[in-house]
Formats: sequence, structure tokens, C-alpha cells
Amino acid sequence: MTFRTLIIDCSQLCFSSAYTMGDLSFEERKTGIIFGFLLQVFRLAKSFDTRNFIFCWDSRKRKREQMYPQYKADRKEKSQFTEDDIHQMRLQMGYLRERVLPELGFNNNFISTGLEADDLIACAVKQIPGNVVVSTDSDLYQLLGFCEMYSIQTKSRIYTKDFTKKYGVGPGQWIDALAIAGTHNNVSGIEGAGIIKAIKYIQGALTEGKIKDRIESKEGRQIIERNKKLIELPLEEVSLNINLPDHFDLDNWIRVFQRYNFRSFMTESGIKSLGVFFEEGYND
Repeated sequence: MTFRTLIIDCSQLCFSSAYTMGDLSFEERKTGIIFGFLLQVFRLAKSFDTRNFIFCWDSRKRKREQMYPQYKADRKEKSQFTEDDIHQMRLQMGYLRERVLPELGFNNNFISTGLEADDLIACAVKQIPGNVVVSTDSDLYQLLGFCEMYSIQTKSRIYTKDFTKKYGVGPGQWIDALAIAGTHNNVSGIEGAGIIKAIKYIQGALTEGKIKDRIESKEGRQIIERNKKLIELPLEEVSLNINLPDHFDLDNWIRVFQRYNFRSFMTESGIKSLGVFFEEGYND
């Protein structure tokens, strides 16, 4: 049987889990992010009827910060998490990537120094096009020619035709639109040119005036060129050693669940449900 592959924006899944399950702990150790992450993965497996997953992680060091020091510099100010919360999140994310997922049999875990999950997602969809990126990050819309996207928050899929209908430009033009408008990553665009006016400019429909003059000025062109280097994915091409399908053993899963006291996964119905999706020959 051929399964579609889900390419996961792991930081987003972890932060989502922190909001909903961040207080969960066992033996004075925080486990909510690990539990919430796995719960979402299992739900995705069921929704898409697949066991193929690629997990893409952010590096703590970002090359984009060296290129543009303001990059994501406002994240701490906007965050509702304390420094201790962030520390606990990083610990659990490390456990997930380095221990939990490999023990469960998920071997396609990727991280690359200086790069972000978005970069690795871009590399993955170009190596194996036609699959599904699980993320709500609008920067990834530029990849829609290679994949579709799925939002866990809205439980909706985004296809190229939906994107083009909504925004009036193709995925490849999204890079230009963001370069003009700026992005949610604290990347400044042309003054006064939000995404709507940026798209109108690309369409040739922006009327003469100050904003158009700013876009076409020498300074405006320099801003756009700088931003495109930050926005276009990937920042650097990386060859990912993708090896699918993964192979799973439910005995390993039970050991992991026992370690973290994930009792809801260890019920008879829970194990049976997971076996249907992840263990070959489970129903034979």
C-alpha cells in the first residue's frame, strides 16, 4: 500500500501542544509537549490514513539573524511563556527529536545548524513532491506548487487553486509579495505597503502614488532584494536522507508510553487503534 507523506513543522506542533497540554507532568518532569505532539501525530495518521512522516526541526542558531539582526527579534516580547517555560519546552523538544520519535520508529527527523524547519520542509517537498505539509506558516505558501498544506487549527487543506483564488497571485509570486509587504518574522517591508497593496503592485493594478514610488525607488529595491533572500525557501539547499517507509513495533511504543505514564495510549482500545495504522500485519 502506498501512503502519502506528512511533512511536519515540528516547532508549530510543539507550541500548539504547550498551549493545550503544557501543565502535564510525571514524576516532577514536564511531559505535556511530548504527549500533545504524539497525540497530534496519531490523529494525523488517522485523518490521512498514513504512517509516513517527515519531521523538520528548527536549529537554535539562525543564519537569517546574522543576515538581518531584527529577524524574529520581537518573539520574546510577544510570547506569553516565561523563560522557564521556554527551557522546559526545549528540553521536551530535544527528547522528542533525539529519543522518543526514533524509539517509536520514526526515523525521518531532520535538523540542520543555522536553518529553520521551513528550509528543511522546502528541501523535503522538492525531493518528494506531491505530499502534505502540516503547518499554518504563511511563508510556506510559496511551496504550494510542490505540495498541499494542512492546518491542524482549522482542520482544512490548502491547495494551489485555493491560494490563487484567495490572493490573486501564484505561489511563486508570494515571495515577491512578502518581500514588498514584510513578514510576521519581524522583517520590515516597504512603508505603507501591506500584503494587499503588494499584490496589487505585482498584478500591475497599484495606482500611482507614494507607495508605488517607494516600491520602485532605489531604497525600495534594496529592501525587496534583502527580504527575498530572507524569505525564499530554502535559505540553503540540503539533501535530506529520506528513508520511507518507517517500520514500527508496538512493544517499543508501550515501553515509551510507560516511561512517560501516557495511560490513555496504553488502553486496549488505544493500542489497537495505533496498531491498525502503524504496525504492519497487525490485522493479519
